[in-house]
Amino acid sequence: MRSDITPGATFPDYELPDHTRTPRRLSELQGDDPLILTLARGHYCPKEHQQHLELVAAYPKIAVAYTQIVTISTDEHHASQEFRASVGAPWRPSFADLWRDLRDVSGMIRPDWDLSAPGLREAWDTGDRTPFHGWNREGRRDDRP
Repeated sequence: MRSDITPGATFPDYELPDHTRTPRRLSELQGDDPLILTLARGHYCPKEHQQHLELVAAYPKIAVAYTQIVTISTDEHHASQEFRASVGAPWRPSFADLWRDLRDVSGMIRPDWDLSAPGLREAWDTGDRTPFHGWNREGRRDDRP
């Protein structure tokens, strides 16, 4: 393990080819939203296969939280495409722990995560959507009552 990859540290902003062979930086894929990053040994590993099947099954719940999933693997392009297809992964390629981690991270980066936080109900009731993730972007949902 590299000495700069530690819990709580900023992960290196790798630039690698995506499933279309387009070079992309992790920061570009993440944008302003949470990112689940998996480091995969390769398509040959039954554990990786099972983990990705579980991620695919949970993807609708993950996607609705504006969360991206990225898998970095050691596979060459063709093997990555086959692996992605074999598990049905719609993203650019123990679940309970991942879900808990995602909830914890969302709570830290999104001020509206805890709906009981002081002022959130009042802001919503008065039409102020600025504290609410996804509701404060120009042209998106702001015109709804």
